[in-house]
Amino acid sequence: MPKVLLIDDKMEDLKLVERDLKPKGYQVVTAKNGYEGVYQFDKEKPDIVVVDFNMPGISGSDVCKSLKKKNPAIPIILLTIHSNIQNKKEAFQAGCDDYLTKPCETEELMVRMENLLRRAPKKGEQDKLSYGYLALDRKAHRVTKNGQPIELSLTEYTLLEYLLENVDQVLSRKMILEHVWGTNNPETFTNIVDVYINYLRKKVDDPGQRSLIKTIRGFGYMLEDLNLRKAA
Repeated sequence: MPKVLLIDDKMEDLKLVERDLKPKGYQVVTAKNGYEGVYQFDKEKPDIVVVDFNMPGISGSDVCKSLKKKNPAIPIILLTIHSNIQNKKEAFQAGCDDYLTKPCETEELMVRMENLLRRAPKKGEQDKLSYGYLALDRKAHRVTKNGQPIELSLTEYTLLEYLLENVDQVLSRKMILEHVWGTNNPETFTNIVDVYINYLRKKVDDPGQRSLIKTIRGFGYMLEDLNLRKAA
């Protein structure tokens, strides 16, 4: 039974979502502000967090940053009444893994939650993946660069994992959207794939060197075979 932590200063919203999630098999923990949310996170160890963006005191984006420092692998969905690009950018920069505009249907929220929860490594998968100076350890949920750990959000981690699973294969934006965000509708996330590829490049590439992630113009991205890369 997945445990979800709901953080929102509006009690009516908390009760509504809690009422809809419990019959679907979720164990629900609620918090009425950011400070209580951080406390409940430490106490309850949830599997996923849903937090409102606009709260007095400590904002949803600050809560997100705090929780990601404690557990970079925790999936977090931010809810907000604002749909402008600046708010979305701030939300993803804070480390959230998904973003929904309020009011939203609880059914859509559950679809997003289930997609994030599915990202946990499955039995039979290779525990470790590597590419050049990068190494990804699924059991430890850790990525290292030249042996040194680098911090990735869950979305960045999942994106890198997908690229590492498909070295020398071109992945279209549609394929990446479907695997990482659970949708194949490009209108849903506009340029979010390109944004996250850029985030990932800043963390995994060596300054001044050619990016590990190759752009296939008009189509998508790939990790090129290392032998071909050296020959180029």
